Amino acid sequence: MKHLFFLALLLTFWLIQSTNAQTRSFNLPNGASYDVTINDTTAPGYLFLGSYSFGGAAPFASSLLLLDDNGTPAFYMEHPRDSGTIGDLRLYENGLMSFFFFDEGTLEGQYYIMDSTFTIIDTVQCDNGLKTDGHEMILLDNGNYMLICLEERILDISGIVTIDGRSGSTQGQVIGPVIQELDANGNAVFEWKGLEYYSLSDIDPYFFLDSTFLDFGHPNALAIDLDGNILLSLRFFNEITKINYSDSSIIWRLGGLQNDFTFVNDTQPFSAQHNCNVLPNGNLTLYDNGEKGNPPLARGVEYVLDQTNLTATKVWEYANTPGITSYSLGSMQRLDNGHNLIDWGAGFPPHFSNDVVEVDAAGNTLMTFDWPEIYYSYRAYKYLPEWDLEKLRPALQCDTTQTNNVILTALGDFDSYLWNTGDTTPSITVDTAGEYYVLAKKNSDNKYFGSRLKVINDLTKACVVDSMDTYAEDLALASFQIYPNPATTSITLKSVGNTGNANLTLYNALGGQVFSYALGIGITHVDIQQIAKGSYIGLVTSESGQPLQRFKLIVVE
Repeated sequence: MKHLFFLALLLTFWLIQSTNAQTRSFNLPNGASYDVTINDTTAPGYLFLGSYSFGGAAPFASSLLLLDDNGTPAFYMEHPRDSGTIGDLRLYENGLMSFFFFDEGTLEGQYYIMDSTFTIIDTVQCDNGLKTDGHEMILLDNGNYMLICLEERILDISGIVTIDGRSGSTQGQVIGPVIQELDANGNAVFEWKGLEYYSLSDIDPYFFLDSTFLDFGHPNALAIDLDGNILLSLRFFNEITKINYSDSSIIWRLGGLQNDFTFVNDTQPFSAQHNCNVLPNGNLTLYDNGEKGNPPLARGVEYVLDQTNLTATKVWEYANTPGITSYSLGSMQRLDNGHNLIDWGAGFPPHFSNDVVEVDAAGNTLMTFDWPEIYYSYRAYKYLPEWDLEKLRPALQCDTTQTNNVILTALGDFDSYLWNTGDTTPSITVDTAGEYYVLAKKNSDNKYFGSRLKVINDLTKACVVDSMDTYAEDLALASFQIYPNPATTSITLKSVGNTGNANLTLYNALGGQVFSYALGIGITHVDIQQIAKGSYIGLVTSESGQPLQRFKLIVVE
């Protein structure tokens, strides 16, 4: 009875804590920092993003960043080149990752492919001598990559007029959109050139600034519809075009001057959009930068498309602060649990809003991420990799000294360490309550892996979690390392201290016991296939019933 009362209090505390907003600041090795505010339980997964700077204005190196559910850096990498900025960082269904890196001066760049250890294993560029555009590269079901390329032509553009009333040049430099599909050898097996399908007058004059130069369409997103055909976003057209994959013809055009659709429940159609995706139910989501709105209004928006009767019905939106626009970048991602991840891109005026926000279907803010003003994020995604990121991160071993200080030691095969305290040793001695984490790397590498956040509210209880003094989603406490988390069919518990035999029990959110397992000394693999997907409280106890460790376990399909 006493144990059940303790557990009930523990669960109540966890539920209460999960609804209390908490802002944390994190420092990175390049000198930059960011803030994360957690208001409520977020969708499981890691936040993928990169630091994007315009014109090399930022004093810090451009970097890749993955954050865990507390906002702690799980992975950080500066790009090895001296100058330039990072674009789209994403995870594909085959387990590989990619990011785009380009020189701000020449705009030349390429995609880098990384494996599950964040090792660069390949690069991807457009074929047939075309320039690689870094806005989008997607993985097709056949294993090929589809990406946006650019071609340059000299054309007579005197038939169109700039925003300030000047006629275009008869010898204008025109940059046209191209879509290529590349096979495993980098050869183009499909190519579509927009200059052969659009009229020059399709561009919104608002975006035609230089009478001698025409960025025609400014393609910035690709998606594959449920029927296998291609969706292309053209920012300077304010348009999403659907292209027939079989014969390259245009099926329909949504938005812009050549709009085929009637908008329903949306009095201010999207403009200067930057991202589009097709949901499993066929609905279309996009990030509307809202640059031409009255008033300007950045938002994530979802439409039901009737592709027979050509109607686009708005069924959901989440808008930024009224009057705030986003003049470039940005994304919207519908997460598996129904939450929405929105990257505001280059919001203007700067710092009037957070860079990234996670909201639920009702528009409640669950998490915000905020770069310093000089940084933006090209896009942001949340993913649950099938490979185990946790095993790459340094575990924190916790030991209590005779003077009630705490020694935290970073475990793992690393050579260099950077604690949030500024220490650079494998172990630190903690004599004050606080929050601690370490970034560790090999000396010959530029990749840092970060530990989970260690929250210490009471030094005398820091290494044995037997009271409600801390809300810990820490997976590397004194007793066991637990991974993967989120999990699918099994979890592994690895003893990191002299715990002896122990027992694992899982409880649901109502305090009901759903699973129990006897743990041995060392490493124990636990089959959880019979556990339904959801969130659970895990409690590890000694043979005598003494609580040793608690954690939140997320089970996914």
